Amino acid sequence: MTRLSFRRDRTYNVAHSMNERVVAKSKKETTPDAAPQPTRSPESFGGQTITKPISVDPVAGPESDRVPCLVVIKGKQIGRRVRLTGQQTRVGRADDAELTIRDSSISRYHALFSVDKSGGWRIRDLGSTNGTLLNGRRIEESSLRDRDSIQLGEGTVIRFELQDKVDGEFFEKLYEAGTHDPMLGIFNRAYLEQHLDADFRLARRHGEPLSVLMIDIDHFKQVNDQHGHQAGDNVLRVISSTAIGRLRGEDILARYGGEEFVVILRHTATAGATALAESLRLLVERISTKYRDAAISVTISIGVATFAPPTLYDSPQSLLAAADKALYRAKQNGRNFVEVAQPGD
Repeated sequence: MTRLSFRRDRTYNVAHSMNERVVAKSKKETTPDAAPQPTRSPESFGGQTITKPISVDPVAGPESDRVPCLVVIKGKQIGRRVRLTGQQTRVGRADDAELTIRDSSISRYHALFSVDKSGGWRIRDLGSTNGTLLNGRRIEESSLRDRDSIQLGEGTVIRFELQDKVDGEFFEKLYEAGTHDPMLGIFNRAYLEQHLDADFRLARRHGEPLSVLMIDIDHFKQVNDQHGHQAGDNVLRVISSTAIGRLRGEDILARYGGEEFVVILRHTATAGATALAESLRLLVERISTKYRDAAISVTISIGVATFAPPTLYDSPQSLLAAADKALYRAKQNGRNFVEVAQPGD
């Protein structure tokens, strides 16, 4: 079969961050009653050794036992927990913010969390469009206390907490269980739909391209029938890890159901999305998965749809449906094929 070659209009890195994870190290709010401590302990961060003051809270105990965190308690990313890192952390919808929240009512750089001279944490609004509310009151800047509630924009509420190790592990496991596929470790359908809704709103508001790939493993039932479901599970893991290696950090890979996957590509037009799809197809075609004594080879079919003029979809569901129709045509064309959505899909 003759294949067209595509050049991508975006650069994709091999490294991929699945959960948009924020690297963090602990800092603790110093209480008024705690005496200053001259002792400093080294901590490794980003390949460097950084010293930090040790303070003692009469209730919380040593600083290492309780760390400052932000927990999303309302909004698109409910349950997400981020440990505050360094001396300051920007929050907004921009990709280079230390904490990125996909909410169209949040400004690109909405608020700044920082450590003051006493070691406590403060929040400052960065001139956001829809404002920052602390415990229901609009503020420009304020100090923070444990369990303060902060509303950013119209629908996202985060809580500032000082958490011990047990609390932190609990929130992390709770968030993972609600947003990730338990077998593959990638995002699940619920998270995909939530994320696509937020990204679609941003793309429509700012006139930016947004592409989705709908991926299906060809003849996957035959793998399960001939080699067993464990072999099929192994194929799913290989496909997902192969896709991860070709995506950027901002891209989203999710299991849509069974042997179907969806990729969300922000700021990516049709040419770049199609080129990525073709490169994924070729990679999978060349892979032979070993399970016990069997060598298993599979192929994938991919449908591509893009929100960008002149093809403007009216909802994230219609964009996803267009990619699904393109996938169906790829199957009809003999499988192991990439098909782009057409006007009217």
